[in-house]
Amino acid sequence: MNDHLRTKNILWRYFFLSYAALLINTLFYLRQIHYSGMITILFGLSIYFLYSFIYLFLIFIPVIILKVLVRILFQSQDWLSVKHWCQKAVFGVAIVLFTFVQLFIYTDKQIFKLYHFHINGFVWNLITTPGGIESMGNNDSTIFSTAMIVAGFFVLQIFLFFVAKSEILQKIFSGLQKVQFKRVFIGFIVLIFNFQFFTYGISHLEANTPVLCASNALPLYIPVTFKSWAKKFGVLPKRTALLKLDKKTSQLHYPLQPIQYDWVEPNYNIVWLVAESWRADMLNDTVMPKTFDFAKKSVWFANHYSGGNGTRMGLFSMFYGLYGNYWFDFLHHRKGPVFIDRLIEQNYQMELFTSAKFSYPEFDKTLFASIPADNLHEYCKGLSGWENDRRHVTAMLDFLEHRDRARPFFTFMFFESPHARYYFPEESVIKTPFLENMNYATIDIEKDIELIKNRYINSCYHLDSQLGRILHYLESNQLLESTIVIITGDHGEEFMEKGYWGHNSAYTEEQLCVPLVLWLPGQQPQVVQKMTSHLDIPATLMPLLGAKNPASDYSLGHNLFEPPERVYTIACDWDSLCYINHHYKAVFPLQSYNFLKQTVTDEADREIVNRTGFFRASQNDLALIMTEIRKFSK
Repeated sequence: MNDHLRTKNILWRYFFLSYAALLINTLFYLRQIHYSGMITILFGLSIYFLYSFIYLFLIFIPVIILKVLVRILFQSQDWLSVKHWCQKAVFGVAIVLFTFVQLFIYTDKQIFKLYHFHINGFVWNLITTPGGIESMGNNDSTIFSTAMIVAGFFVLQIFLFFVAKSEILQKIFSGLQKVQFKRVFIGFIVLIFNFQFFTYGISHLEANTPVLCASNALPLYIPVTFKSWAKKFGVLPKRTALLKLDKKTSQLHYPLQPIQYDWVEPNYNIVWLVAESWRADMLNDTVMPKTFDFAKKSVWFANHYSGGNGTRMGLFSMFYGLYGNYWFDFLHHRKGPVFIDRLIEQNYQMELFTSAKFSYPEFDKTLFASIPADNLHEYCKGLSGWENDRRHVTAMLDFLEHRDRARPFFTFMFFESPHARYYFPEESVIKTPFLENMNYATIDIEKDIELIKNRYINSCYHLDSQLGRILHYLESNQLLESTIVIITGDHGEEFMEKGYWGHNSAYTEEQLCVPLVLWLPGQQPQVVQKMTSHLDIPATLMPLLGAKNPASDYSLGHNLFEPPERVYTIACDWDSLCYINHHYKAVFPLQSYNFLKQTVTDEADREIVNRTGFFRASQNDLALIMTEIRKFSK
């Protein structure tokens, strides 16, 4: 056997031995899957074998390249001694790289055990930033244990290499080659790749939750769906709200402790008014004079952030006081917020209105899961956003007029007027010219953006008229003496100030900053300039409903009227989390396969190239956030 073939065979034997060792290392992930039916079992096994192979093979590619280069560069007899040492170097590289893979999996397992997520942007930051590991409380004992683990995996890989070189294993593999072992193995990998690929794609279309959740068991799993392809053939994915859940998928610990209350009889009515896409700078005396006058009589939080750049995370954060990454767990468990639980316990009259739908996003399965469907009033088909807003304000005022005066009430309204296409009647036009025909097929964003924004301003003026109707009723009927009023937006709206139109696209100030006006009976009017967040609303309201527990038992927010002041806040979308302090924003993808795609910007949303200073200054906050994103869910 020539030297090249011998080296090649040793490397491949070493690869298969290391693959077997890695399968043992990744066995932990199989135990994290909640098996529900044969498809889930087969899918779990396929991604277990496939991704263990992928982890190792991706690292093996540079080893193969090095081996080929050595063969090409040192063909001459004059270079035999150099070639010999280079081949040893290739073996050394293989040992080091395979050790790295084993350590990566081991580290990810430990992180998953602690935080129930895989290596992501937070972890990468802590690993790569000087002092980051120490910020998690590691000491000399931890460092020593880590060194021993690294050494242990390194010794394991050296041992496997010498086994791969042994004559016994050479004979075994020679026998296997007679039955075309490599072809069988390659066929097996191709088979399981296609199986998991099609199983995930079909499960996504069919909303098969056990399979979708199983894919999260392994780090770096890359989901591929057939959504675009299926849409061409008229096949649409089933709605998330219709998912059938295996109840073992996750376990909520919310609240952390049962809520204790120090009184029985409620003291306050509650009116909660939320406007779609309502950005902070629209609350002024020109665009929204009625709401502006009310804000001056109330507590007006002028530096307020939504908990997300979209409706789903925005409303979730304001009702639960939790980061948006919890949305999926609460949806799966149909678990409402403790705030609503308290209102039900106190026999509040409830009528809730939206000019959109309560089922999309799935607020009837989350925020208002405990409220009977008869008390949830949605849009009327065929009416525009402003018409539905007017219709529902009329219905809300009718409810208030005919309520049971002996019981407290809670009413909620979600306004649609400021949502694109930005709805308003002729009498609400205060800004011209505006784009009269919002045709998404022909619209020219760069050319028309000012005209589009003028539409938005007009829609906010109409929103003000409807908020004014409610505020006037409350004031003229002396209800403000006993009623908490909350007026805010779900998220902001951008008009190309930072390169985007709308929302759900970036964590810019325009998409995140919203008004918050809070009327509390007896509270002195003030304009609050400190940083506040939707996350703080439950922590402020629950004590007013008699809760004695610390806010940390049910929320990640702070009471708006108590110290400490916020030094940072969090906003989320579907698959990322944005850390915001007074000087920076940092976006961290939450999926493991995107963990390197971090961005850091300054307070003006300008990207920062040299991020070292930010990470050093913020590493303690980021280490804390790592625990907070799984504090209530295990």
